[in-house]
Amino acid sequence: MAFGAQTWKVEIAPQVAPMIYGAYIDVSNYVDIGSLGSIKIQTEQSDFSVGVAKTSSITLNLKNDTGLFSDERKSDTIFTYKRAGSKVRVSYYEGLEEARYGSAIYGDSTYGGQVSIFTGIISTESPRTDVKTDFLSLSVLGYESIFENTAFSISDVNTTQSVRFIFENILNKPSITSLAVVSVSNFTVGVDFVLDNLDDFEDVDTVDEALKLLLRVSNSILVIQDDTIYISDKEPSTEVLYSFYGQASNLGIENIQDIANDSDGIPRTYNLWRWDPDTVEEGQPLPSPVQNTNSLDKYGLRKQIVGINGITATLERNLILNSYLDEYGVPKQELQLTTPTTSGTVILPLLGKVDIDYPTPLIPFGGGDLPIWGTSSMVWGTFDWSYTLFNYEILQTTKFKIIGIEFKLSKDLVTFNLREI
Repeated sequence: MAFGAQTWKVEIAPQVAPMIYGAYIDVSNYVDIGSLGSIKIQTEQSDFSVGVAKTSSITLNLKNDTGLFSDERKSDTIFTYKRAGSKVRVSYYEGLEEARYGSAIYGDSTYGGQVSIFTGIISTESPRTDVKTDFLSLSVLGYESIFENTAFSISDVNTTQSVRFIFENILNKPSITSLAVVSVSNFTVGVDFVLDNLDDFEDVDTVDEALKLLLRVSNSILVIQDDTIYISDKEPSTEVLYSFYGQASNLGIENIQDIANDSDGIPRTYNLWRWDPDTVEEGQPLPSPVQNTNSLDKYGLRKQIVGINGITATLERNLILNSYLDEYGVPKQELQLTTPTTSGTVILPLLGKVDIDYPTPLIPFGGGDLPIWGTSSMVWGTFDWSYTLFNYEILQTTKFKIIGIEFKLSKDLVTFNLREI
């Protein structure tokens, strides 16, 4: 499936037995490119939220005139055991391709590396067939959806292991490990702690509920990438992974298509953090809140609470409260930046550090050349000062981290949600 030099590859790994999958089969030739739309993954689902990094679902329209994608009751299908629950992978290539047109695209010669941008499972809900066109429509959910359908056991949590190892216990279920690698070596939480009691887990039924509880209080996020589960704090990468350049930049070739929804960051600013009073036992002193006085004086009191029954030590409570205050205590610029999908942008991860050089264009007054010191266009006393085309600018000294990614497959564009560091 190709658009110019960009290529998207769609593969299906049929489920051949309970939680056992066959090899990936390239089905790109049968895919309606318009059905893929966009694929999103975000660490922040609203003005304030933390937890699992959610991947959006996709709709996969497949040409099914040969019956390859019918359910397991049909003899010609690739799904010998069960269609629902089979794996789907969407990957990116960059190579030479001739343009092809039509909803079903044939031929798939490419060169270059493969970068997976989406892995999901076929939903049990709403398969639809268009009789006139022989297209079968399937809903594909991100791997994270399995957490909502996997049972949690209170034996997964205890008062002897730190939360890093408890995450491993919770996730170490066959329905999850059959899809993604689960290893404590991939877990570096925001705040590590040992639970004092298990009261908050008595009414928890699913892995999803348990994860949200612990990710929230440890100020961590969970991301599934390359069929591996990672849990981490919200710190950006150490190095700048990519630089974006505007139309007036002298530092690099322009690669910014659009900047939108630039915010001063106040909606996600919380300058007073208090331990949840509902998690403090009767008779115990209520922990003191932590606050950023300068932010509070300037923007007014903006409060959030966090807490869990299982943490009673003052030191650990303060570590958690201060980790949130450090991240959200003052306004940090946020924006959406759209750029072409290339081999350099498609590999940028959540929490990757990037920078932007977006100076305002200078326009020479009265036409002619810009007055540049040391050139004939600037003779002291005879030139006119240039003026700016607009006032908006972003300096490369400001660094951002990626908190959301949206791949717009049919347009070969990717939009990054960025938050100032």
